[in-house]
Amino acid sequence: MPKLKTTKFISFLGVNAQVNLTEEYFSGVNHWEIITENEQPIPITETGYKSNFFYDNATMEDVLDIIAESNGIPRTLIRNADEPFTPRQDNTYTDTKDALKTHLWTQSGQIQQGQLF
Repeated sequence: MPKLKTTKFISFLGVNAQVNLTEEYFSGVNHWEIITENEQPIPITETGYKSNFFYDNATMEDVLDIIAESNGIPRTLIRNADEPFTPRQDNTYTDTKDALKTHLWTQSGQIQQGQLF
């Protein structure tokens, strides 16, 4: 039986990413992965790629909630993208890092040393 794979394209603090959810990757084990455009780092992954295996059933929305929670950000900062991303060079690591720092600063009043970067 073929594996059921769901793909969603998102925008995370200005960084485009693809999220894949594969049910029954192994017997009884599901898998999700996030791949960022141009391998741009985000707090959940410094390499632009992260994957995780899990046993519980989860929807794509559950996976996006996990990604938001793992980054310590509100789920509302992960937006849907209408189309797959295409390579572009106009968004840099510094832009993403600054956007996240600005968000954390406005939410907490300060950024703890070593909090994310």
